[in-house]
Amino acid sequence: MHSFFAFHKQRGVQHGFRHCLYWSKEEVRNGIPVVKIAIARPAVKDARIVAEVTESGVQRIDDGRLIPVKNLEKRCLANH
Repeated sequence: MHSFFAFHKQRGVQHGFRHCLYWSKEEVRNGIPVVKIAIARPAVKDARIVAEVTESGVQRIDDGRLIPVKNLEKRCLANH
C-alpha cells in the first residue's frame, strides 16, 4: 500500500490520495501558493512528487523529484 503526503513549507498531511488532494485545495484557498503531493512505496526511503496544486488547478508531475520520507513524516506528523 502506498503512502501519500501533501505538503508545503509550513506543514503537511499523510493520508490517502483523495484526502491529500482535498487538503491541498483547502490550503490553496487559504492563501498557500503551491502544495505538492508525493507518493512513497513501502520500505522505500524516498517519496516522489506526483502532483502540484495551485490556484490554477492540479498539475500532474511526471518524473518528479525525490524527497526523503523521514523529512516528510516529520513535517506531516508534527501537525497532529
